[in-house]
Amino acid sequence: WLVWALSAAASVQLAPSPVYVALVVAVAALVVSVHGLDTPFARAFPTLLGVGVVFALLRTVLTVATTHGGPGPTLFTMPQVSLPDALGGFTVGGPIELPILLQSAAEGFVIVGVMAVFGAFNAVVSHYELVQSVPRAFYEIGLVLIVALAFVPSTIGAIHSVRDADRARTGGRV
Repeated sequence: WLVWALSAAASVQLAPSPVYVALVVAVAALVVSVHGLDTPFARAFPTLLGVGVVFALLRTVLTVATTHGGPGPTLFTMPQVSLPDALGGFTVGGPIELPILLQSAAEGFVIVGVMAVFGAFNAVVSHYELVQSVPRAFYEIGLVLIVALAFVPSTIGAIHSVRDADRARTGGRV
């Protein structure tokens, strides 16, 4: 699974076409549905995709609002503010151009693809077995990587547990 995850993430990064990214996201969802373990890590896959979409939208909005001067049609114009040189001296707002919007959306979709691969890897791998298979010379590095990989799904699992406990305490009300 590690080779698959690294290959999928590399293909998304090296060939950031939306068609390839959509294919990788679909394959990641298929991998989770067929091979996903019954753990909180597998149930965190949709949440990780949602986080990826939020990051992609945020990146798209910030890029479109601060990048100007591209060739192509202007969709609309927003009020613009130029920041002082001490803060970078760039302009926020102004003309919103279609090519910049499309390019930044495609680059944001790559974030979704990488998050899908990360989520699928977490869903199909036993983290305990992964730590046990690391060579002794790399045990500390492997442990740090496993903790980093497991952090987001574990946090999501803890949030679900707190929410369930709150519902049990209040009689089903949130």
